[in-house]
Amino acid sequence: MGNNNLGVAGVAYSCKILPVQVFVGASTTDTWLADGINWAWMNGADVLSNSWGGGSVSAPINSAINGAVTNGRGGLGAVVLFASGNNNGSVSNPAANPQTIAVGASSMCDQRKSPSSCDLENFWGGNFGTNLDVTAPGVKIQTTDISGAGGYQSGDYVPDFNGTSSACPNAAGVVALILSANPSLTLTQVRAVLEGTCDKAGSYTYAHYTPGQPNGSWTNEMGYGRVNANRAVAAALNPDDIDLDGYTVALGDCDDFNDQIHPGLVEICDQIDNNCDGNIDEGFDQDNDGYTVCEGDCDDNNYDVNPGAAEICNGIDENCDNIIDVSTTFLYINQCSGYHSSCRG
Repeated sequence: MGNNNLGVAGVAYSCKILPVQVFVGASTTDTWLADGINWAWMNGADVLSNSWGGGSVSAPINSAINGAVTNGRGGLGAVVLFASGNNNGSVSNPAANPQTIAVGASSMCDQRKSPSSCDLENFWGGNFGTNLDVTAPGVKIQTTDISGAGGYQSGDYVPDFNGTSSACPNAAGVVALILSANPSLTLTQVRAVLEGTCDKAGSYTYAHYTPGQPNGSWTNEMGYGRVNANRAVAAALNPDDIDLDGYTVALGDCDDFNDQIHPGLVEICDQIDNNCDGNIDEGFDQDNDGYTVCEGDCDDNNYDVNPGAAEICNGIDENCDNIIDVSTTFLYINQCSGYHSSCRG
């Protein structure tokens, strides 16, 4: 329950929780874990939040995950999220399974949680790299505890739930909000909404069109970025306009994960089709030599000057390499000085 002046409120505090025990103390088996996943989706769990992982690839666990994402939610697909791990290394199993959503941790400074992040907790870092999908807050998270003395503290709440184990349920809460707003979404649509609305936090370089990452720009450090519940819910209500720029794919939006790309925009020189007219950087090749300024053309008013031109001895940098009269075949240093010049006559 949220907004009752007690304790804390979760991300999706009006949603129901279906707890499933898969550990006895610190012990478990692959069979128990797989059985827990199967029991959860078969008994109506729409979102499976898993704050556990490690070890090698497990066929029983992967089979259970496949059953959940294929058959859960009446065939729409249950959403399975896993903590990426806390070793400051590569994403652990089963989070590395591409059928899951791997969740890394962000610090309170909106950067990847690492031993050097601003929180001063130098003893751990969230796993990252290939297979990381999103990040969520995972440092000093306020949460409920087992009532009384049976929990981590003597009270009913803890102020410092840490790790990707705390980030994963935060991201799962955002998924619950997405499905609360639009329960008819398929798993593919849910992933597109969650991943496509992330904030590109942390001042990292987010690359567009990364292989295997179809839902917008992505970085090794934070995946698609830090989850944004507000944008995710807005996009869930209109899943044909995930970037919320007012243009859908049906209306000609050629990149629905980037609100700076849609019909009607003014084209800029960035090697991207900003206005979705099928042409890249039109208007930025004035001399029609096939090279734009942003592709390295150092004189866009001279057809004979571009990065693909052959250098000749004439006092001009024909191939735009910032060196005048230097050829791979002949050395043209300074035709006026007479040194090593093959164009002296």
